[in-house]
Amino acid sequence: MFRNEGTTRSSDLIGEAMQWAWQRWPGERFYTYVNPTKIASPNPGYCFLSAGWQRCGITHKGLLVLECLPPQTKRLRRTTSSLAGF
Repeated sequence: MFRNEGTTRSSDLIGEAMQWAWQRWPGERFYTYVNPTKIASPNPGYCFLSAGWQRCGITHKGLLVLECLPPQTKRLRRTTSSLAGF
């Protein structure tokens, strides 16, 4: 569960948590669920998106699924998708 009650940008806090977590669990995919009906923002999950996460699905109950892949995987995906046209 994540809730920012301070003055630091939420995306910065998420970024710091990601660095710590990747040191502890290298190579792991991170994911979270966001309930858009519980968020006042017109852009649910914006702080995660600003921290480099991507939308990857919606659950059958309507929760948004956001993910962040490890840095190595992001590079591999970019390389693979850039070669797809050959």
